[in-house]
Amino acid sequence: MGTRRIARIEENTGGTQLPFSADELADLNELAGRIGVHGDRSNEHRMSLVDK
Repeated sequence: MGTRRIARIEENTGGTQLPFSADELADLNELAGRIGVHGDRSNEHRMSLVDK
């Protein structure tokens, strides 16, 4: 699971450099709120390995 190629990591982290206006961020937050988040990202074992 996850990214295995350096080129993909660089591509994915490049998204953090996109500038968003306050209005765009508000719109994105509102849309994300409609979806909601339920449950853990991974199973219990994998979650136990996070931040180790």
